[in-house]
Amino acid sequence: MQWIVQLNENFKQFPKALRVFLKRCFILFIAFQCYFLTIESDSRLLNAPLTNNVAIHASDILNFFSSNKVFSYKPKVKYVLQDDIIEINFGSTIYYRNKAILYIADACNGLELLALYLGFILVLPEGIKRKTSYAILGTIFIYFMNVFRCIGLILLQINSSKHFDFAHHYLFKVIVYSSILVLWYFYMQKITLKHAE
Repeated sequence: MQWIVQLNENFKQFPKALRVFLKRCFILFIAFQCYFLTIESDSRLLNAPLTNNVAIHASDILNFFSSNKVFSYKPKVKYVLQDDIIEINFGSTIYYRNKAILYIADACNGLELLALYLGFILVLPEGIKRKTSYAILGTIFIYFMNVFRCIGLILLQINSSKHFDFAHHYLFKVIVYSSILVLWYFYMQKITLKHAE
């Protein structure tokens, strides 16, 4: 128990603005984890529509730029056997000329990115008007970044499948996370520590 007392004493040495920020981060993290591990994992209240909408918008945009409607989507459940346990993966599949070309799992729909972005905006000190505008515009921006990430993966799968894994695991992740960092950077520009005290 001595280490808890020592940790608390060290925490009190931090500036007040930093203590407030860290407490908000901790509370929000616990709230998100409780929601995602209980309600969301059973109901897919946010995941189901988000995954389907990413697939819809990606296939619609691709169809808009193609001469004929060759892209379609369908919700799909995948069963994966891993270590003698069957895992159920929910998602949507995008088809190109009736051939499955990209599977968008719930884990790839951008919900965690949105939660990360919004969580950071919520814990920082700033007025409600600025938070609301950055939350709305940032959410729309991140959503469409993910849609265009899926479009890029589809085009790579069709035209240059050997680069698909690199783009999926590295290139597009760097682009999306860098974009979120840029959004946070612009949000932080007018924040002063006075707001947190």
